[in-house]
Amino acid sequence: MPKYLKTQGLFISILGISILILSMLQLNKNLSAFPTPKSKSQLIQSGLYKHITPPVYTGILLACSGYALYSYYTFKILVTLLLSVLL
Repeated sequence: MPKYLKTQGLFISILGISILILSMLQLNKNLSAFPTPKSKSQLIQSGLYKHITPPVYTGILLACSGYALYSYYTFKILVTLLLSVLL
């Protein structure tokens, strides 16, 4: 396995986890485990939510993609590609 793929995979994973954490922190009290919004919640239109439509999903997808590259396992890369199609 080429070393540069492992390094790029690690970088992409760290970027994805960072986006995920920042987006969850920006949601603050509006964060819900369910796909429906909480009652009396407000739409966040600043920070990451201004530039990326679903930053939580983007963070998850980047973290999974980076891990798939880091581990260089074909099945994980295929699962990540399928996940990106679904999201």
